[in-house]
Amino acid sequence: MRRKGISPVIATLLLIVIAVVAAVLTYIWVTGYMGTLSPREVPGQLKERIKIDAVSVGAGSVTIYFSNVGESSVTIASAYVLYENFTLVSNCAATRDLPSNVAPGTMGQVQITGCNPPTGGTYIAKVTTREGVEATYIFRR
Repeated sequence: MRRKGISPVIATLLLIVIAVVAAVLTYIWVTGYMGTLSPREVPGQLKERIKIDAVSVGAGSVTIYFSNVGESSVTIASAYVLYENFTLVSNCAATRDLPSNVAPGTMGQVQITGCNPPTGGTYIAKVTTREGVEATYIFRR
């Protein structure tokens, strides 16, 4: 009794089809798995961005003008005026009555009353959001 097998051409075609199906199933499985690993929402620190545009020093007060250049509204948590060596200028910190919900693409300002940095120095204005994003600006008086 003589047995006959499948021809080599059909065997090759079957192996190619099996390999393609296995590759497609692996691709579908990996992309589905990777979709569950990627974060669904961007953290607040990555959405918030602020930039200090200018600083105005008046009689007994410093006004810091800033822009919200991020993707979400920001709430300012604190504002400071520092010396070049990053020490705080006397009475130049604000942590109350600060702007909240400054919309993206708009400007805001923080006024620090009772702040009078000495003339002839270089200073750093610093603004911090509630999420911890900071912006600094160097100015001379």
